[in-house]
Amino acid sequence: MIRYLLDTNILVDLIRGKENTAERIRTLGLQHCAISDLTLFELYCGAQASLRKEENLALIDRLATEITVLPSAAGYREAARQKVRLNRAGERIEDIDLMIGCTAIAHNCTLLTDNKKHLSRLEGLTLL
Repeated sequence: MIRYLLDTNILVDLIRGKENTAERIRTLGLQHCAISDLTLFELYCGAQASLRKEENLALIDRLATEITVLPSAAGYREAARQKVRLNRAGERIEDIDLMIGCTAIAHNCTLLTDNKKHLSRLEGLTLL
């Protein structure tokens, strides 16, 4: 059962070999973790721009086969509602962060992120 959605910054830390991030994920249990298709997109964008492009692309390809990738489309309606609410309040969030957060909401997952400052503005999102 998927309980946690890993934000892009968590995956970047994992790819860079940060042991405390790897330990956090081991504690949660990788079998209970997933990523958004938007996180996969962000990772591929980063790999395309990196100096170790082919190595990073291969790493992301392997990761994509080892972890569940959840569709962000399930969160579109919620993201639209929250975007309008936040814009009216003058608390805009970048669209991709908004969508990843709403993907977690739509799939009833806790979002593991280091971007709590912005994502805590989303109603109904549980952060870790």
